[in-house]
Amino acid sequence: MTLALAKQELAVVKFESPVLCSPEEQREILEVMQANFSEDVPIDFPRIRIPPGGGTTFEVPSEEGTEPVKELVGVILDHYRVNAYWEGEYAGTGTPPTCSALDAKTGVGKPGGNCDTCKLNAWGSNTKGGRGKACKNIRRVYLLTEGEMLPYLLALPPTSLEDFNAYMRRLTSKHKVPYYGAISKAKLYRAQNKDGITYSAVAWSFVGALSPQDRAAMKNYAATLKAAMRTAKVEGIEYSNDETIDVSASAGSGAFLDDEPF
Repeated sequence: MTLALAKQELAVVKFESPVLCSPEEQREILEVMQANFSEDVPIDFPRIRIPPGGGTTFEVPSEEGTEPVKELVGVILDHYRVNAYWEGEYAGTGTPPTCSALDAKTGVGKPGGNCDTCKLNAWGSNTKGGRGKACKNIRRVYLLTEGEMLPYLLALPPTSLEDFNAYMRRLTSKHKVPYYGAISKAKLYRAQNKDGITYSAVAWSFVGALSPQDRAAMKNYAATLKAAMRTAKVEGIEYSNDETIDVSASAGSGAFLDDEPF
């Protein structure tokens, strides 16, 4: 089967979004953002919290505070790695990290410097003991849901990276569609490592593909937001106690997946 034929057989799903418009209309949207946001008023992407200890409900920000949501459906606009370190006892979601690296390479703050050689980024450095790291290795995922102008920011801890990487492989090998051209579903499941520690992990599945026209519009929109998405400061809500768990022999990984990795 040729790649062109495989693309034709993809299930195209309608995605209702104000950003799926012409380049001219997208420029108008960008002008609105530039008028409303600035260096001292940066774009504040709403952030979704993953519960610790095996919870299976996302905490999604709403006008009333937070709303429990069982699954998230939308289009991934961007994803990348960051590192963040909180010195001492974690003091809550409003606490900024002591040191962070938006490129996962060079930390800014205390201690700062090269992440690859930093002792706080080494396994076994967790001050609470065990095999975990003192520094939190996070993969940020920006997910645009229907009807929204700005994507949600979902910070994946290491316990969820295996499932995310497997999903990217399936998008490439089976569905043959880029992440910004796919409608993706995220769902929490409860897993347990070999030490008997229960944690929450995120599994991803493929809902359907955008039409070629919508895919092009989504790609262009993601490009206009990329600088803002890549420079958003790390916040305390991205902290997770589960990030230090050793998942090398976890049970239950892969739940809720739509198909097997290739």
